[in-house]
This record gives sequence, structure tokens and C-alpha cells, in this order.
Amino acid sequence: MNDIPDNIPDETMDDIPDDLPDETMDDIPHDLPDETMDDIPDDLPDETMGDIPDNIPDETMDDIPDDLPDDVPDEVALLQAQLDVQAARLRLYENVVQRRRARRRRQRGRRRRFWFRPWLGPERRRQFGLYDQLMVELRAEDPKSFCNFMRMPPEMFDEILLRIGPRITKQHTWFRAPIKPGMKLAITLRHLASGAKYMDMRYGWRVPHNTISKIVREVNKKYLILIFSLFLHVSVLIIFCTFRFAGRLLTST
Repeated sequence: MNDIPDNIPDETMDDIPDDLPDETMDDIPHDLPDETMDDIPDDLPDETMGDIPDNIPDETMDDIPDDLPDDVPDEVALLQAQLDVQAARLRLYENVVQRRRARRRRQRGRRRRFWFRPWLGPERRRQFGLYDQLMVELRAEDPKSFCNFMRMPPEMFDEILLRIGPRITKQHTWFRAPIKPGMKLAITLRHLASGAKYMDMRYGWRVPHNTISKIVREVNKKYLILIFSLFLHVSVLIIFCTFRFAGRLLTST
């Protein structure tokens, strides 16, 4: 009681109710430290402790409204920012899809000037293409340059074409003649050797770039199947010869 100041204003005692129960003073602990009152901030409103309920349920946090005040926790603000970013990405994706659909509708509405470009036709291909002109000259006059161009000698090229040719041959139709299997193999080997782009290769081979992309995928798939089958046959042959040789050794001993 020595810490009670002497200059208490007269209005302070007026706020104390007269009907306090007798047990009120018994609930106040007597061993409060001196620093207890120093930790209480000075700017607490009068209604602070009265608004806090004693039985807060576990589902209280699910009912938090979206319009939280400025002093929300950092986790909630970060979650809101992430949701905003995801919403912006979805809106951007929708805009891209709508633009692509609009462009496809415009392309369907336009009439094509020709089925294929004249300089990419089969006649120009036979006259000025690399397969029917340059490769024929290299095979007949300079096999070393042919090996540098295809990364293999002409004999190996013919052997691979003999094995893979029936797998990549297309059927003739009334509309146009298919591309030769030798040209498909040559285009694929040149693409693998040089790493050139399809858009650049079409000028020398006289084949559209989209057709070249299909040719490369087709030949690579068939070539891998061929290599796997050859490897399987060789492996079976080696195993058979090994067991046969081992059997002869056992019978001789």
C-alpha cells in the first residue's frame, strides 16, 4: 500500500461500484511482482478485456471475413498475395487461349493460294534438290565427300536403306507421289549430323519444314526399332553359340 500515490483525483473513487461482492478482494493475488504493472501498455481501450469471450470454439478461424483490418498476420497477407498471382496467371492463360482460337478461326476463313509452294513441288525437287542432284554427284565422283556429308560411306547408307526402307515407304495415291525412303533417310541423317533447323533445311532439300519434322520422327522411330531388333538377334546368337560351345566342352571331357 506504500505504492499508492497520494494525489488520486476525486473522480477515481466515483467509478468504483458500491455493490462489490465480498469475494472480490480474495481473488487478487498478493505475490504480484513489482514489474507486473510496467508491462501493461498505457493505450489500452476500456473495452479490451470485456470483448474477449472465454469459450472460443476451434472453428472460429474459419469464419474470418475477407475484409480483415490492416493489422492482419503476415501469413494471411502472403496467402492473399499468392492467390492474387494465381488469379492473374489464370486470366493471362485465358487471354492466350482466346487469341489462339481467334487466330485459328481467321486462318480457317482464309482460302489457301496453293496446295504447296511451287518451288517445293516434286518436279523442282527432282531438278534442284540435294538428294537427286548433289548426292548422286558425290556418290559417283567423290565418295569421301559423300561420307563427310552423310557421316557414313555409300555402302553403309545403302545397307541401312535396304533394312529400313520397307518400314518408311508410303503408298502411292491419286493426289501426289510419296517422298522416297532414300530421301527420308538422307534428310534424317543430315539433320542428326549438322543439327540444322527444319526451316533452313527446306531450301536445300525442297521439302516443307513440317514434312521434314514428321520424316525425322518417323525415321528415328523405325531406326531405333531396327537397332533394337538387330541387337536382340545378335544377343540371342551369342548366347546360343556360348551354350553350344560349353556343351561341346562338357561332352569332350
